[in-house]
Amino acid sequence: MIGGGGPRNALLIAEGRLGFEVVDLSRASGVFLRVANPRFVVDLASVVSGFDHSPEAGTLFRTPAGMGIVATVDHGECGVLLDGTMVEVDYSQFAGFRHWRIELNGPGEDPHVLFTYRHSSFTENR
Repeated sequence: MIGGGGPRNALLIAEGRLGFEVVDLSRASGVFLRVANPRFVVDLASVVSGFDHSPEAGTLFRTPAGMGIVATVDHGECGVLLDGTMVEVDYSQFAGFRHWRIELNGPGEDPHVLFTYRHSSFTENR
């Protein structure tokens, strides 16, 4: 979960039905893990531009506004920066990644992979 984007909203990163969704924390239930200082590692072979591809929820992106993840909110899509701020994504200045992971580690430690995302449209052989 990435906090911010408003007084009670957060980006929920989950497998399955929920996917990448902006949720109202005042109505959320269940167990959530809030991770401080995650490291996002991208697969450069999975890059897409805003002109080449219509980025789907889960795409990690970089724009002049910063790094973020395309997410669903209500019945639409938005960008959620890694600080939790919700933004409208400028696809004319967009680089997205369809394969990425979140790692945690301390100084001198091997990385621990917390989460890996690979969109079904991306294969290693591309």
